[in-house]
Amino acid sequence: MAVLAGMALREDVIGAPNVEYKAPDKVTIPELVAGLHPMDLARDVIDQEGDTLEFMPTRLVVAMVAQIFLYMRHSIQYGYICTGEAFVFLYIPGSNPTLFNILLCMPNQDAQADVQADDEVRLHRTAIGQVLAFTLQALAVEPPTQKWHDVAHDQLTNWKVKYLDVFFSSSSIVNCPHHL
Repeated sequence: MAVLAGMALREDVIGAPNVEYKAPDKVTIPELVAGLHPMDLARDVIDQEGDTLEFMPTRLVVAMVAQIFLYMRHSIQYGYICTGEAFVFLYIPGSNPTLFNILLCMPNQDAQADVQADDEVRLHRTAIGQVLAFTLQALAVEPPTQKWHDVAHDQLTNWKVKYLDVFFSSSSIVNCPHHL
């Protein structure tokens, strides 16, 4: 059995999640919270300009998610981004590769909430517990169908933007203390 790493699918290949690491100073928890919300990427973000406190974190987070999504759309339905302080878990449904679901997880805050609630069973809320559960889900999923690949190929396009350009344009507004 082999682990999928961007190669063509074979019958004996399983889909491990794609992982992207970002330093916590590249995207902060407040930026993740502000930037992750339901949206139509083509209408709301891609090729749009803006310098508002609402738009900049959204554009930063979308650029970060677009990087990992680029790899995921080639057969990997699960992926996550780790900043050291937070995890952004992504899942592309087997029925539609043009959609993805996102869950923001902040293990330190989640585990601390369990401690304050005096919940004795809190291992599942730790970083390792979250990643393990997500990885097990990814390993159990059936490979995407040929129809899924056809839709991904025909309907998904690349967003031509450099993450660092977005980061530097966002950091001047979002990370500036007098704008918070």
